[in-house]
Amino acid sequence: MWILQMNDMRTKDDNGAQRLCQAETKEELQKFVAGEEAEKPYIEVIDGVKILKTYKKGGPLEWKRPAGEMCEAFVDMHDRDWWINTGAKEGAKQAVEYYESTIAGVPTLKDAVGAFYDE
Repeated sequence: MWILQMNDMRTKDDNGAQRLCQAETKEELQKFVAGEEAEKPYIEVIDGVKILKTYKKGGPLEWKRPAGEMCEAFVDMHDRDWWINTGAKEGAKQAVEYYESTIAGVPTLKDAVGAFYDE
């Protein structure tokens, strides 16, 4: 399982990338992100502050930017079985709790994008 994570430009917290959605492959997420890119970067002025945006206005990624390099936006989080099997060496209970509290709640790409466009 792959997760797309990015920072929200509307917050001051640069340290915590948001987990936006998950997909079975990195390529699915890359295709989604590429499809959301604006034809060219544009500047929007909000409260006197110039903000450089690179994703389509009104789209689900409009206010997002990678947390660091773009390659860092795509994270291989494996699946529940991987966490159980790997965690068994260091504490299966903690590994499963981490997976269920952190990763399992990330919406699928279809659910995340569908929810955005259904609003």
